[in-house]
Amino acid sequence: MSVSIVHALGIGELSRRALVPGGYLTDGRRLFRVVSRFEGDREVVLVGLEDCSTFEVRALLPRELRAMGLRGVRRAPVLEAVPEDVSLSREPALPCR
Repeated sequence: MSVSIVHALGIGELSRRALVPGGYLTDGRRLFRVVSRFEGDREVVLVGLEDCSTFEVRALLPRELRAMGLRGVRRAPVLEAVPEDVSLSREPALPCR
């Protein structure tokens, strides 16, 4: 995918929602956790990011985040369904014959 297509589709754009403390960002290889966000009048001024592999925390400007190619990580929905073949009782299962 060329860079112009990436920018035209808005891929790689970091929204204010992606920069919420407790959220995660990735460049496709590394994982970062947003630990803090400092805002000015109408924009995010500085973001504290923790590298999840080294636990190092750095304060970065939004333009530095874009230059790193970071994007927000969406959380997967939690499924509460229990498969039909799983017994919920505490009794041991009977051996298969």
